[in-house]
Amino acid sequence: MHQLTIDIGNTNIKIGIFKQREVVDTFYYKTFDPTHFIQQLKAYNIQKAIVVHSGAQWEAIPKVLNILKIPFIVFHPKLKLSFKNDYISQNTLGHDRLALVEGAVVDYGIPALVISCGTCITYNFIDSKNQFMGGGISPGLKMRFKAMAAFTANLPEISIPTNTPVLIGKTTETSIQSGVLLGLIAEIDSFIYQYVANYPNIKLILTGGDADYLETKLKNKIFADNLIILKGLNSILLNNEN
Repeated sequence: MHQLTIDIGNTNIKIGIFKQREVVDTFYYKTFDPTHFIQQLKAYNIQKAIVVHSGAQWEAIPKVLNILKIPFIVFHPKLKLSFKNDYISQNTLGHDRLALVEGAVVDYGIPALVISCGTCITYNFIDSKNQFMGGGISPGLKMRFKAMAAFTANLPEISIPTNTPVLIGKTTETSIQSGVLLGLIAEIDSFIYQYVANYPNIKLILTGGDADYLETKLKNKIFADNLIILKGLNSILLNNEN
């Protein structure tokens, strides 16, 4: 018997197969392919599923799960969580952020800061009293590059370099890389520094599509875990079995 977890983000769809709390398999889609997805799932005895979505590729998922006769729940804040939610504007809170915090609680303990580096950068903090307090949201790496090209007349949209950019860019391209990449790295390091100063025993977790690129460039020791949201969703699914 297996559980299915589905995270539909703004850019990618992440899928996890679990046997109780053990990760069995993971899949990633940039563009959802229902036929391929059905074939992948037929290899497992899926008993139940949970879906969280913040992106547009949502409509096809329930249709596929209904075809396969897999009962599923769509994440909502009233589900039983392993922590207390102290966020004030809960009606605008991204459900993916709660799933990230759930993954941190069950896998790393508290207090914890989960930094998700996707379309947006989200900073998600749970304190030593097991309360999700909130955090911060800022533009993601690719969004920063796109914004500079979209809102100026002469700056080009460039790709992310494989190496660390130079401090002093001598071309427009390397100047943009310096400003965007070193600026984002400095932002994340600054946030981490402030959290560690206030909460010395805090666990630091980095996740999301740009986590692998950014992890080696940060000054602070941090866990990189791109499965944390799937593990959080699986924990929530198990918490709400009845």
